[in-house]
Amino acid sequence: MVPDGEQQEMVKPKANWELIRVVVSLIFLVIGLVFEKAGGASYFFIPLYIVAVLMGGWGNFRKAIYSIPRLDFNMGVLMSVDCKFRA
Repeated sequence: MVPDGEQQEMVKPKANWELIRVVVSLIFLVIGLVFEKAGGASYFFIPLYIVAVLMGGWGNFRKAIYSIPRLDFNMGVLMSVDCKFRA
């Protein structure tokens, strides 16, 4: 109930960006896996895998981007370097 003369503001729910990134990452991963198992050329499925890794690990990549110029080698930097050299 809202008192007379006042309007009720509609509050939009905030999107859960972490969940959205995980779902998008999963979609790209599955599409890449389907292309790979179907015998597709590597230039089709490797970019899909790269997008999946970037979307899924964006939190760590973002922390690493801010930490590297300050020479603050935290877990975000270490995980990003690990992903880069494993790919």
